[in-house]
Amino acid sequence: MARSFANRRRLFGGLLAAAGFAALMIMASPPIAASAKADSSPVETVQAVNEALLHVMQNAEKLGFQGRQDFLAPVLTETFEFSAMARLAAGRYWQRFSDEEKRELVARFTDLSVSTFAARFDGYSGESWQIEGTSEAPRGGTIVQNRLITGKGNVIAINYLMHRTEAGEWRIIDVYLDGNISELALRRSEFNSVLRNGGVRLLFDQIAQQVDRLSGQAIQTN
Repeated sequence: MARSFANRRRLFGGLLAAAGFAALMIMASPPIAASAKADSSPVETVQAVNEALLHVMQNAEKLGFQGRQDFLAPVLTETFEFSAMARLAAGRYWQRFSDEEKRELVARFTDLSVSTFAARFDGYSGESWQIEGTSEAPRGGTIVQNRLITGKGNVIAINYLMHRTEAGEWRIIDVYLDGNISELALRRSEFNSVLRNGGVRLLFDQIAQQVDRLSGQAIQTN
């Protein structure tokens, strides 16, 4: 494995904010529109992510960073609601963007998210996934209690907050590392700091730089 599992616990970035953020944001937001399978369940959606991540872990060296990106992109795009996540991460600044800027932010947010998964799931040492169950979240949402079991038997909680779209599909709208640390809250903090001090073009530039760093780090360790 290219790097220790302890380092790969940072796969979602330095998640620092309170877990309640995303749930509160969903309560304040209108239902999310999406065209997708209406018969999916929260557990099935997370199972699809787990299977894809296990595949890229087991084939990490063969695939390389670009191959992992290419494999994960369609799966994550179908299981995450990146458009809503980008909007929530931008906060009050979203309404100030032009339509073109909104589309670009969604595209860049998606690229950053896929690149993060591709960079961090870069090897395999006997890991496996286990879904322990579900619990209710505000406004009809669901939390899927998901566990990554290391080859040494250590258990790490990587839970997913799910939201049902108007089309009836369950999609992921936040990730809780160690069970309660919100990725979306961190993104919002990062994005709002940049938007407050430099504007949307600077945010786009910084996201691009993050993706470049992830790619470079992955190439060095593969």
